[in-house]
Amino acid sequence: MPSIQLFQNTNYGGRSESFTGPISNLGIYDFNDRTSSCKISDGIWMLYEDYNFQGDCSILAPGSYGDSSAMKISNDSLSSLRPYPEGPGPLILLFEDTNYRGRMVPLTANDSNLGEIGFNDKTSSIIVVQGTWNLFQNYDFGGQQWQLGPGAYPEATYFKNDSISSVSVA
Repeated sequence: MPSIQLFQNTNYGGRSESFTGPISNLGIYDFNDRTSSCKISDGIWMLYEDYNFQGDCSILAPGSYGDSSAMKISNDSLSSLRPYPEGPGPLILLFEDTNYRGRMVPLTANDSNLGEIGFNDKTSSIIVVQGTWNLFQNYDFGGQQWQLGPGAYPEATYFKNDSISSVSVA
């Protein structure tokens, strides 16, 4: 299970809070803009500088991050966070905004109509966790096609922004 521990001071000092799932507003825990170090014991985590998974994003693997520069964020700027969904098979994460911000839709199988989940023509960044994926401009795997392998795509350089309507595992 994904697990992250946030610390108020550098080098794991001060008050701390632990989380195992997405938190869209750290203010609820009185921890908004108060993180200076963290430890990740399991999972890959996405840390955001603004509420609701907005603003600059840092992606961190398990490890200890003694200060904000190690965490790749500004000091005392963390406002929301979420773990990567993980699974044994193919997995692609579609994001509504660039740099992995906004709504995230994880997919593990073909989807011929992203409109049915309210995500037609809304993809602006992608993380391919496992597998190779075909992205299509039209429903039912039609129109222009792009293929992406494992990796992080913070903006629409390898596909057309806000134009994906269906996806399939290659």
